[in-house]
Amino acid sequence: MSSSQSAEYEPLNPTDEDTDPWSSEIKPTTVPSPSLSPRIFWSLCVLAVLCILNVTLFPRTLSTRGGLGSPDALSTIGSSPGLDRARAKETLSKYHFVKPDSISSPVPLSATSPSTVAFGSARDVVVTSEETTIMRFTVPTGVNASAACSMAFFRPPITVTSELAGRGLKAVQLFELFPSSANEDIDIIVVEEDKARRIATLDLTRQAAMATSEEFACAEGEKRVFEVRCGEGYPCVIRYKDTKLLNIGFQLRRRAP
Repeated sequence: MSSSQSAEYEPLNPTDEDTDPWSSEIKPTTVPSPSLSPRIFWSLCVLAVLCILNVTLFPRTLSTRGGLGSPDALSTIGSSPGLDRARAKETLSKYHFVKPDSISSPVPLSATSPSTVAFGSARDVVVTSEETTIMRFTVPTGVNASAACSMAFFRPPITVTSELAGRGLKAVQLFELFPSSANEDIDIIVVEEDKARRIATLDLTRQAAMATSEEFACAEGEKRVFEVRCGEGYPCVIRYKDTKLLNIGFQLRRRAP
């Protein structure tokens, strides 16, 4: 009898206890270590510093990368530094500037001389190693009769579709032509290349806002015809669209009184 009672009151084995089926699935939530917070903070600080350095050095990286290209394929025209733009604006008050009255279609350099050049309504200036552009200007009036003229080139900003490329840009040549007719009412002129006179050599690889030639004599109201060519013996590309709303490209200027 005593043996049965001792067996009856024998403690249960823990493995035999009834367990709650949900108890094994409920686990205490792990509280993150307080040491993680400073780590995250400093990681964010390092990330912020890297972002600032990236933004600061990115423009300089682009300019350096552009200078590493082949000299035969210089980068597309870029906007000029602000100080050069400011100086160009100051110069505007000292001179009268005029855009071309008319611009020719591209003329092959292989054309025989004398050659016939036609002016149209298009305002596209295209100069390459194989072709050139001829422009006709009217000398500004209302200034000192003895005032001299010069040719100027305003670099298009990056917002304008244009192109300057090639080693020939170091010495772009401007020639004055003496056609058989330069009347503004006539859209066709006859040009003799052997009578052309070189008046200037411009370096268009400089980032100045404006490149200018030496001054030459001119009379108010007269018609002057000029041709633009790449530097002799070197390839180049000059391409832009001349419009009345934009102060860009080749222009004739005359000193104001």
